[in-house]
Amino acid sequence: MRLLVQASPNLAEVGPRVEGEMLVNAQEREIAWADARDRQWEVVRVFGRRGAGEGQFDYPAVAAVDPDGRIVVTDSGGNHRIQVFSRDGAFLRQFGHHGKGDGYFHHPAGAAVDQDGSVMFADTHNHRIQVFSRDGAFLRRFGAHGNGDGQFNLPHGVTVDQEGRIVVADTFNHRIQVFSRDGRFLSQFGAHGNGDGQFNLPYGITVDQGGRIIVSDTHNHRIQVFSRDGQFLSQFGAHGNGDGQFDQPYGITVDQEGRIIVADRCNHRIQVFSRDGQFLSQFGAHGNGDGQFDQPYGITVDQEGRIIAVDHVNHRLQVIRMPRAFDA
Repeated sequence: MRLLVQASPNLAEVGPRVEGEMLVNAQEREIAWADARDRQWEVVRVFGRRGAGEGQFDYPAVAAVDPDGRIVVTDSGGNHRIQVFSRDGAFLRQFGHHGKGDGYFHHPAGAAVDQDGSVMFADTHNHRIQVFSRDGAFLRRFGAHGNGDGQFNLPHGVTVDQEGRIVVADTFNHRIQVFSRDGRFLSQFGAHGNGDGQFNLPYGITVDQGGRIIVSDTHNHRIQVFSRDGQFLSQFGAHGNGDGQFDQPYGITVDQEGRIIVADRCNHRIQVFSRDGQFLSQFGAHGNGDGQFDQPYGITVDQEGRIIAVDHVNHRLQVIRMPRAFDA
């Protein structure tokens, strides 16, 4: 475990000044330490390495957390499978093989969990969505290669909103598509471009507690926010490596407080924003140590508020505890 501190008070100033102030200053000291802990990023656990065995990965893409706290990972590279782990990173099971049939995969990317515990995946190079039970039994699939309603061109992101609608980032069609729980096409929005509501390879997608659809507009280096009906609301971010800037943002999620958390892929870091897109904090650097990343892809938050980051080129996952308080 490695602790990285974002901010801390000057504890030297908190010590007792005269004997009669010992109790008061002890309380001040405890408050100061608590405040310092609240502003720490903590790497809780790191698991996985390159390989094809149980608990090993070949360029993993995205993780999702089911209602029981289990971590479901798309092992996307040459393994073409799904792996499931306990909340502590212990391998539980796997399913899927390379192929085109039901329950088979070709470079699966996005993952999402429905309220009933069923899990769905963007089976990217098969241009479809597949849905499984919480135990990994195949349930259904929908989609085919194309650009018509309900068709896909290398879809990557998938999420589920509070109404059970399945929302898909149809990446190489530069649009978002919305489906019923059983895979019936409902609507679509977006087109290729860099204007409001347009996309250049959208990869990541999530829905917040208010039903807003939030998209990583990856090659426009920004985040776009839409109403549940696909109406453009706002955007934030620009190309760069400063606070609030991006270099190909990929995975995106929202925590219990409504904060927007982004895997800033080619800047090798995680960035955190307020609900309205104000920069709050960032964590990580390029490398293979704890708290370092090599192109983080997927990102999600578990029931305890821990970030689970898929460290793509390092072939592993990192579980990170985010600060409870930010200066901004």
